[in-house]
Amino acid sequence: RNTIGLPDDVARQLRGHLVDYIDVVIQQEWPAQQAGRLEEASWQKGWNILADFHFGIARFRPANAGEAVLQAQLLRSLNSLYDARRGRLLAAGEHIDAVVWWIIALGAMLTVSFTYLFGLPNFKMHVVITGLLAASLAVVVVLIIALDYPFRGPLSVSDEAFHAVKNNMESLVFQHH
Repeated sequence: RNTIGLPDDVARQLRGHLVDYIDVVIQQEWPAQQAGRLEEASWQKGWNILADFHFGIARFRPANAGEAVLQAQLLRSLNSLYDARRGRLLAAGEHIDAVVWWIIALGAMLTVSFTYLFGLPNFKMHVVITGLLAASLAVVVVLIIALDYPFRGPLSVSDEAFHAVKNNMESLVFQHH
């Protein structure tokens, strides 16, 4: 949206970089994240496109105060985009460490074992209580496993936000031409 107040040639070039970036994220990076292919070399194309966008903004020489404000806002927005990209790429490669899994397993065993310290007069009731506690712990562990890799599986983070931005950009460009 901030490119609207810039000269047409600069605005067109910057929007082109953004469209290229969104296409790379949707068509290449997101499928790679979902498949667990997290090689750093595969992210380089997106970084290069953002660098071109950055250089396009930095090389632009504002003709008036309004364009200078737009340039500063574009640079701030780009820094936010850099931060969001870095966070996404880090999150795609992160998962729960083995030591945490050991702690979860030990905690679950201790919690279930703790139920045997209570003497219930009815053994069947004791088995039901212990079973329900174990089942609730199992459900939590299954949820942790499902959310361990945020970009994989049926509970993964969707690329829908990038599609929405692309549709928004396309409608914005058509409205102003």
